[in-house]
Amino acid sequence: SIYFSARKTAKLQRLPLNRCARAHLEHLRSLNLDSVHVFPGFAKNKSYYAAWKRICAKAGVDVPFEAFRKTCSTLHEDCVPRTGEWITGHGLK
Repeated sequence: SIYFSARKTAKLQRLPLNRCARAHLEHLRSLNLDSVHVFPGFAKNKSYYAAWKRICAKAGVDVPFEAFRKTCSTLHEDCVPRTGEWITGHGLK
């Protein structure tokens, strides 16, 4: 799992990871791309949409950000109900 403090509430949050996600994040860490951010394109005060466009361009795909969010939410909801809305930031407080 990954543990972090939420920016808005300062509450400790936990994100469970499967083996594949953990291996991928460990690989990213080994590349030493950025000492602070896992995904450097998502820096403070940067547009998520602009960062998503850069990611798609480097991957050679054209996927609208909204399609990514919906797919992410749906796949998480299939595993654990109500997690999709939390992950996409649409959960109830």
